[in-house]
Amino acid sequence: MLIVSACSKTAPSENKPPADDKPAEPKATAVDAGPGAIRAPGPTTVVPTKPARPSLANRCVLGGDPLAGSCSAYNEGIAVGRDGLLYVVAGKQVRRYQRLEGADCRLEPSGEPIEMPADNPRPQEVGKGPIYMRSGGSEWRMLRAGDAIYAHDFLGGLFRIDRGKPEPVCDVFGYSMLAAFGKKLVIARQGFEELKLGKKCKEHKLGIDDKARGDVYAIRDHLYLANGKRLTRYDGKTPVELLEDKQVCYVSSLAACGDGLCVLDQNCVQIIQLGPDGKLLRKIDDDQLFATRPYGMNHIVAADNGNVYIRAKHRDSTNNKEICETAIYELPAAVFAH
Repeated sequence: MLIVSACSKTAPSENKPPADDKPAEPKATAVDAGPGAIRAPGPTTVVPTKPARPSLANRCVLGGDPLAGSCSAYNEGIAVGRDGLLYVVAGKQVRRYQRLEGADCRLEPSGEPIEMPADNPRPQEVGKGPIYMRSGGSEWRMLRAGDAIYAHDFLGGLFRIDRGKPEPVCDVFGYSMLAAFGKKLVIARQGFEELKLGKKCKEHKLGIDDKARGDVYAIRDHLYLANGKRLTRYDGKTPVELLEDKQVCYVSSLAACGDGLCVLDQNCVQIIQLGPDGKLLRKIDDDQLFATRPYGMNHIVAADNGNVYIRAKHRDSTNNKEICETAIYELPAAVFAH
């Protein structure tokens, strides 16, 4: 019997803006921009018709080439190393940025981009487990575990990249999320499994909700599973539902913040801050977060100093061609104090 698992890496609403998306600010090319134009990172110049509203999230100024890409791509990763370097996926590369000192967020390239392997999905054999398929190319996610930064792709495999090149470390594939839970690397494929690294990687069932499906995260002493509007925390092996249906539209990413955690809600363009007990503390919507509302938000990640970074996208059109530019936003740790 052939088991086919058709896996899509795209969130339901990633190919279109949220229903309540606000009109984009008028844009012009650099040639058309007047002397008062504010020059934003990337290929376009934003000419505001009204003063920008104050925002909690500062858009980082990125040195080097713009982070252009596709508006439909979803799983483009971001991670912060112990040394403070910010790792950002840019197509087939991972770029590293060093934050410059100062109140404003300024990120400068650090070292050469890391060239990720070309698409070469692992061979699969009929009769030896499910056959995984997908459309499109690789979409790299990243994870920090101790001093290591790992990049992984659903069919491409797992690589360590913090030493400046992709080093293959595991031949297990077919999972979209990897979490560092204590000294364990955990995936959620058919329930939670520990991924043991070695010359030949091995998976080991953890006996935690063997029917679990979704994206797995490890924050402090708990495992979390995000699946659409649902967010489940596991107290040992006991699942606890954290969010009510009306509180969230789509959980796209989680990160530690303050003394609890932050939920990045892609479809409602908001951050939901939960306390250490998992109770709702507050919602921070796009009007508070951003001076200019982004087209979409992908990932949220925390640095050791408590600052939080969001990877977002801004969409534009030039000569009837869609341009999607990645933006990195920084939220100081003080935003989440309570």
